[in-house]
Amino acid sequence: STLTQQEIRCLESKLVRYFSELLLAKMRLNERIPANGLLPHATGNELRQWLRVVGLSQETLTTCLARLTTLEQSLRLSDEEIRQLLADSPSQKEEEELRRLTRAMQNLRKCMESLESGTAASNNDPEQW
Repeated sequence: STLTQQEIRCLESKLVRYFSELLLAKMRLNERIPANGLLPHATGNELRQWLRVVGLSQETLTTCLARLTTLEQSLRLSDEEIRQLLADSPSQKEEEELRRLTRAMQNLRKCMESLESGTAASNNDPEQW
């Protein structure tokens, strides 16, 4: 059980770092080549993938995707705004999903800030969600 928990935490940390690097690369791309309709920089696929990685139920996933279009947009939400977003979800696991999503978003923000500032250490794993 302990080994499995460690493996899960390691994979979650790698996924947070992957999504952070992806978002930072997209930001740099948008700075260099503004989206002009030919290159859709914001497809929304990252948001769907991120919400699935966090482990949200299909009901909550559908609720989030109905109101949010990009992962970047969701990063700008406060914990309270995330709570309001999930308040309309028909999921029976609302509190657990709220906890997981807010923690995952906090970890993603923290990792992005760390990567941007160049202080990201390879052993500086974010907390588990």
